[in-house]
Order: sequence, then structure tokens, then C-alpha cells
Amino acid sequence: MYRELPQKFYREILGIWNDILGREELTLVCFCASGTDCHRYLLAGHLETLGAEYNGERI
Repeated sequence: MYRELPQKFYREILGIWNDILGREELTLVCFCASGTDCHRYLLAGHLETLGAEYNGERI
């Protein structure tokens, strides 16, 4: 279900996505354990498909 949300919201709030993509740097955070496959990675992957550069996790 979460995989579908970014695509749905991209169409509905295009201006906000463009603002996010226009930033020089963006940090995604959550409470999932480091290294686990969580929604943070799904969102990062979606942003990559829109042209963002993913630099991995920084601790």
C-alpha cells in the first residue's frame, strides 16, 4: 500500500514534490532500525525515479 501513496500524492500535490526535488539536500527520518527495509527506502527510491540523488544513510 505504501508503494502506491507517493505516486498518488505526486499527482495531487505536484508543487510540494517540485519543492522537495528542488532542495539541495533532504533528510528522511523514521523510527525504524538502521539497515532495515522500511518506508524511508521506498520514499527515497521514488524520489530517485523523479531525479533525486540518493546518497545512502549517514550515521
